[in-house]
Amino acid sequence: MSNNVDPAFVGVGKVPGLTLWRIEKKLVVKQPAADGKFHEGDCYILLSTTNSPGRVEQTVHFWIGNECSQSTGVEYLPGGVDSGFNKMEKDVFRTRLLHVKGKRVVRVSEVACSTDSLNNGDVFILDAGLKLYLWSGPDANMYEKSKGVQSMQRIKDTDRAGRATMTFLDDDPENAEFWDTLGGYTESGDVYILDVMAEVFVWVGRGSSVEEKKSGMPYGYETTTFKGNGGGAPPRRSTPITRLAQGYETSAFKRYFQKWNPQPVPSWEDTPTSSKSPGLSTPAAAMSEADSAAIAKGMLDSSSAMDEKPVDDGSGKLEVWRVEDFKLVPWPKEKYGQFYGGDCYVMLYTYLVGGKESYLIYFWQGRESTQDEIGASALLAKDMDDKLNDAAVQVRVVMGKEPKHMRNLFKGHLVIHSGGKASGFKNQSAEDSYDEDGVCLFHVKGTQPDNTYGVQVPETASSLNSGDTFVLLTPTDVYLWVGNGCSAEESHAAEEISKMVLDHGDVSGRTVSTVEEGSEPEAFWDALGGMGEYPKLSEAEEVSQEPRLFQVSNATGKLAVTPVCNFDQSDLCVDDVMLLDTVSSVFVWVGPQANETERSESMNVAQQYINTASDGRSPDTPVLQVAAGNEPPLFTQHFRGWDPLLTDKNTFVDPYQAKLAAAKEEEAQMEAKYAEAPGTITMDDLPAPPANGAAASGGGGGGTASRDITPPSANMTVPYAELKGYGTEVDGVDPSCREQYLDDKEFVEVFGMSKADFAKQPKWKQVSAKKAKELF
Repeated sequence: MSNNVDPAFVGVGKVPGLTLWRIEKKLVVKQPAADGKFHEGDCYILLSTTNSPGRVEQTVHFWIGNECSQSTGVEYLPGGVDSGFNKMEKDVFRTRLLHVKGKRVVRVSEVACSTDSLNNGDVFILDAGLKLYLWSGPDANMYEKSKGVQSMQRIKDTDRAGRATMTFLDDDPENAEFWDTLGGYTESGDVYILDVMAEVFVWVGRGSSVEEKKSGMPYGYETTTFKGNGGGAPPRRSTPITRLAQGYETSAFKRYFQKWNPQPVPSWEDTPTSSKSPGLSTPAAAMSEADSAAIAKGMLDSSSAMDEKPVDDGSGKLEVWRVEDFKLVPWPKEKYGQFYGGDCYVMLYTYLVGGKESYLIYFWQGRESTQDEIGASALLAKDMDDKLNDAAVQVRVVMGKEPKHMRNLFKGHLVIHSGGKASGFKNQSAEDSYDEDGVCLFHVKGTQPDNTYGVQVPETASSLNSGDTFVLLTPTDVYLWVGNGCSAEESHAAEEISKMVLDHGDVSGRTVSTVEEGSEPEAFWDALGGMGEYPKLSEAEEVSQEPRLFQVSNATGKLAVTPVCNFDQSDLCVDDVMLLDTVSSVFVWVGPQANETERSESMNVAQQYINTASDGRSPDTPVLQVAAGNEPPLFTQHFRGWDPLLTDKNTFVDPYQAKLAAAKEEEAQMEAKYAEAPGTITMDDLPAPPANGAAASGGGGGGTASRDITPPSANMTVPYAELKGYGTEVDGVDPSCREQYLDDKEFVEVFGMSKADFAKQPKWKQVSAKKAKELF
């Protein structure tokens, strides 16, 4: 048998990671690295090897290049084996049209630079060197619009060093340079009328004159009169007349044409996949018990998370800088592996390949970092690459999505703190935010040594869960809390993190104590504000496999269920339904914008998934439906460093609406400025109102009454039961600081600390605590 094995396959699959081969002249040729770059003209074989509890899993993928689109982490390049990369010359750029398509995973791929490539449902970027254009189809979703703006901004900041101009076609839909670059208007210099008797269509080309555009509807109306009917038929006064602009044609109009700009290859999202594909879909309208069972089987057959093959073992040279005031500031070596979620960092890794120095530049962006810090990290990484004569590979890393090689650089010593350095913008009112009260709680979670690390969470008992380990830092001690169901990797990583934070806050003399769940000393609970409820796991329960997350969507007209690998909280898609399988339960997480089909069918799919499972679970395994924003601890415990405010922070803001709002605000400021010119009477010139809001003597009616606000004091207290609730208003109470109206004793009962200690907390902690107690 061994004689029949291709030499390129000998000895592979023994080490976890990715191995890639390319088919060259009918031979299998092993590639130096699986770097995520494929040529559209080639075929590849990809082997993924992963270690799971008690077994080794291997998955083989056969990839066939065929004008595919670009996905997150994968870049498809034109050409094949015989076509190399073009040499880049300064200020000489190849004009290209980029197609932005997708939902949870938005792909960016290059398409033919022609108006024929455009369609109403997607977003397109025209890269014309130092001029960038964004065209958004009327049916494009918010993720495509957001990705389009982000991608165009990255091209400007990273590839063009900030020198390119950006034009939004929504603001200038007839931009001549944009359309001329795409080959001009194709047969769009006129207005056409299509009369199908039951309806009249007036089609207006982009290049038609103003006079032609104005005359289109009158001529369309004329076709329904005696004259338009040849003079012999009665008028069709009730016939609808529809005006269509080029590029916005309806399906009712297109059906009268034998061929209408058909797309050469359907999107992968529109193609039903087999039960062993990464995702499985079926027409939403045809859902039956058999369909649900087929999808459930596909979920079970789908492979676990693929892991990339590191470029080396991490033994090279590592240098780390933090972005401060738009500059790179060296990060102390003793703090390597300790990052702040409100900051951005740039890392340069130098290693040898064949005796020659090679470079990797990671720019890590914290979840709480500002847009100016994120932009600065990309620019500074590009500047660093320029100084290395473009010899480095740049890797953008978002908090929670760290690649395996980056994690390996810190040898299991990785922990993310809350807070960070304030923004460098002079007009920013933000201040440095660090946890300086001496008490910190870190959630340590993972399945393997290379993906286990800690993230700071609120220091309350509700943050704990039996399935993981936690490190509690106090001014005098470090507690390593071991949950009943934690893994050996988590326990080991927690030990390393305990050593890393031992002197955190410049406090020395702390000692590390290991605390088993159920054997906590009183001082442990005191540091967490007292004992409290948290998700518990009895010692008899066994965690047989790691949780798995699936996305349920019918955005393409077919209900599709797709596994989400290496998931974190940011993967919860607000306009879809997600299924979380924790073996003991299956959660159906419902996004606020999910449609009715996704909501109803996801429960059927979840039940069929349980019925089809062959892992020994009971068919009565509970299915729990969870609404976004109201996730219980039983659900949130499976996400490292769960942020209850993340959904609000990541709410999509349409960039065009933001620009309009900014313009209106600027206009309002200008009006206010001129309104206070010399001689203008302002509110400051009016006499102060009488005390207690009494009416001024001699004053008539017509004034607008306002709520009387009594500042918080010991003379006015309100019970928690009356203050609790989002949007609750109580007479005399300032809604921005409702918690301050609690009496001192009840304040301690609610927050686990005094008002004075609460005031010492960082702002983000105060907001988080108030939100949890429904006082925000």
